Amino acid sequence: MMTITKSHTNYIYMNSIFFWLVLSLGAGMYLLMTNQVKLLHIAALSGTGLILGLLTASLFLLIIDLQKENERDPLTQAFSRSYYRKKLKSWCENKVNFSLILIDVDYFNSINTVYGYSVGDEVLISLSELIMNNTKRTHDIVARHGDGKFALMVDRNDLVAASNIAKRLCIKISRTPMHSTIHLTCSFGVAQFRTEGDTPDTLFERANDALMKSKDNGKNCVAMEVAA
Repeated sequence: MMTITKSHTNYIYMNSIFFWLVLSLGAGMYLLMTNQVKLLHIAALSGTGLILGLLTASLFLLIIDLQKENERDPLTQAFSRSYYRKKLKSWCENKVNFSLILIDVDYFNSINTVYGYSVGDEVLISLSELIMNNTKRTHDIVARHGDGKFALMVDRNDLVAASNIAKRLCIKISRTPMHSTIHLTCSFGVAQFRTEGDTPDTLFERANDALMKSKDNGKNCVAMEVAA
């Protein structure tokens, strides 16, 4: 069975537009050549509305399709870095009660070096699926933040609750093979948004400092920010 992809859908939209344009142009030329001016005028009025309607609908669907594509990382299907940064800014500005968890694959460069980049990609896909499958709350956001790095925004969670989520993920990842017999571990840094004076940059900095602390503590562990 043939799978219809987004590119196929876009191709159908554009061909539909082209078909109606050619059809309308051909009908207009026929009426003009046969000197049927009144019919040509009526056809122009109705045809223009039809074409504009089709163009508007098709372009609207294309825009929605492109927006959805831009929201997702093409490899892992986690949210993209740009979408994550936009939501991080929005949550901070609206003073949402949330925590930020940064996740970094331990020795990820070694996986690429030993097994190759294609295997490294498969590992990231499996890891992303595991994180998303174990973070199913509607408002939580799992995003790819970089090469071997993910960011998790957990809504309505204080520092301790977010740290517990990170610890569960840490254990789950270490016990789950990501590709054949490849086992990996991740380090986690957790910080909670502070409603007074916090910004996306300051929140990220604290979460990243906590991540560096987990690396210094031997990796494969969770570290929290220092409480204010």
